[in-house]
Amino acid sequence: MIKTIRNCQRSFSGLPVLEDSQIEAYLRNGDVPTGCAYLEVPPGNVIVQRGFWLRPKTRMHHTAQVFLVSTDPYLMHEDAHPEHRSPIYCYRCPRGDIAYLGSVEKIGPERTIFGPLLVDLHPPIDIAASGLAYVGRVIAAI
Repeated sequence: MIKTIRNCQRSFSGLPVLEDSQIEAYLRNGDVPTGCAYLEVPPGNVIVQRGFWLRPKTRMHHTAQVFLVSTDPYLMHEDAHPEHRSPIYCYRCPRGDIAYLGSVEKIGPERTIFGPLLVDLHPPIDIAASGLAYVGRVIAAI
């Protein structure tokens, strides 16, 4: 079943606001915690498969506190101005139920590292060696 959420106008399409530890259950089974808050999908954004608002445990950005993560394929949210900004990805560490937001950089043909949005948050992480699992792309933030 494909779940389509469109908000081209000012409608009331909403997605759950999740914390780091709630991502896996939501992506696997669609489980939403009891009493979970919902936020609207911003006008112009489209979520086809599954998406959610992430409120990370740690501060990931200097101004934004909640991030809209889409699990749709990359081409669904292709940036109109890639020369002005780089995409923000969401990964999670299954061992500690920690979500990470940042950029991905290829270092050689077999090595990819994940860099944080805030410079001093953590050192770059080798994605394959650390076991980080891809969640999706950040398409909006508030």
